[in-house]
Amino acid sequence: MPYPFRWFPARGERHAGRDSAPRLGFRAGTCVEALCGAALVAEEGAAAWLWPTCATCAEKVRPIAERHNARNPLPEVGPRGD
Repeated sequence: MPYPFRWFPARGERHAGRDSAPRLGFRAGTCVEALCGAALVAEEGAAAWLWPTCATCAEKVRPIAERHNARNPLPEVGPRGD
């Protein structure tokens, strides 16, 4: 099950948002409410994913991911991957 947030690049940083997004993420020009509280316009480009992560979004995404992982644990995998 996917996480209930999406990372997206905007304003020179990678942000996280809980807005509904298509499977491949937010398209350039889409306005997204970031976890840091800013309303941002998503950007695209390979270099954009190398931008630093917004510290506030990173801080706010951790408890969301922890709750998600507690409800949806990954299956146990054997030493050979089976």
